[in-house]
Amino acid sequence: VLGEVIGTSNSVAKVRLSGLDGANDNIGRNMIGALHVSRIMEDYVKDTRHHYRIGDLVRVKVEQVEPSIQLGTREEELGVLKARCIKCREILYNKDGGLFCPSCDRDENRKMAGDFHRYTPYYND
Repeated sequence: VLGEVIGTSNSVAKVRLSGLDGANDNIGRNMIGALHVSRIMEDYVKDTRHHYRIGDLVRVKVEQVEPSIQLGTREEELGVLKARCIKCREILYNKDGGLFCPSCDRDENRKMAGDFHRYTPYYND
């Protein structure tokens, strides 16, 4: 499922779902799901904001529908596909497998999907 991160706290990222790839009849576009810090990665994650930021385009897995939509990104193919700089909001570029903002000359971290390079432009010095 594709979505956009619309809110973050230390323990939860809120994701507006926009594209469905596994046709679940109980989920529609523009529904909001919660990505809890414990469902981001197999490894311990202290703060959701270290891996997701508002405006990130993400691929997530729907792990639960009732009583609320719960999302996960533990698998390698799940995570950020495209991201914006937290300082200037410009699109981040793929630089050496990480994310880079040429406007601010800064590196950023996210839990990136395994194929994020297909969606994130490469940075050339």
